[in-house]
Amino acid sequence: MSPETDIFCFQEALKAEEVYNDGIGVRFFLLRELEELLPDFSGSFAPMVSLDKLTGGAASGVVLGTAIFHRKNLRLKEEGSFFAYGSLYKIKSDETHKIGLLQYKTFDVGGASLTVCDFHGIATWPKNDNAARLEQSKKILEFLNGVDGHKILCGDFNLYPDTKSIAVLGHTMKNLIKDFNVRTTRSRIHYEGYKGEAVPDSISDYMFVSPDIEVGSFQLPEVEVSDHLPLILDFSL
Repeated sequence: MSPETDIFCFQEALKAEEVYNDGIGVRFFLLRELEELLPDFSGSFAPMVSLDKLTGGAASGVVLGTAIFHRKNLRLKEEGSFFAYGSLYKIKSDETHKIGLLQYKTFDVGGASLTVCDFHGIATWPKNDNAARLEQSKKILEFLNGVDGHKILCGDFNLYPDTKSIAVLGHTMKNLIKDFNVRTTRSRIHYEGYKGEAVPDSISDYMFVSPDIEVGSFQLPEVEVSDHLPLILDFSL
């Protein structure tokens, strides 16, 4: 996939300083693995959750976050991240799902500005509207409204499609999950894990684009490396 791709947005990338027990089934150096697999890309990591207290002493300096990798021939103008809700070091160990992080990179593409945002939202259950999620969407919208040029927002929002938290983002951006009538963003791994139970969160991931983005194709191939399907966008400015 990397030969045809210019920008990758990853969720739940892991990095660690030291690993003392790698037999517990956790890929503590996942971020490093991605860097090795994508030598023609420049990657940036945005820390989201400190997990040291949850590793049982298997590792130290463990942080989970988002990562954006862009092809090195792209001209990077700016990059950063911010918490749309919560923060990294002020949460308790039992509140690791009560945070929302947005990472972004802005590129100069032939004189045009393109900002790509990788978002991982509050993951508390159920995935309905609440004050925290509405605040989260408001902060994202404020950020997007302050950005000039073309914009793409994608990630795991942990929100149902009919929520106000999703609707407010669709006021100025095109919701491709809605426009392409996507029925699920979940893989077989997810449905196997919830076999015999009601699974109301068939859609958790979203792709929004500004109206000036020309969408060539939008696909969610059945790739079983996660309980989420990849979102693949082919576009032009």
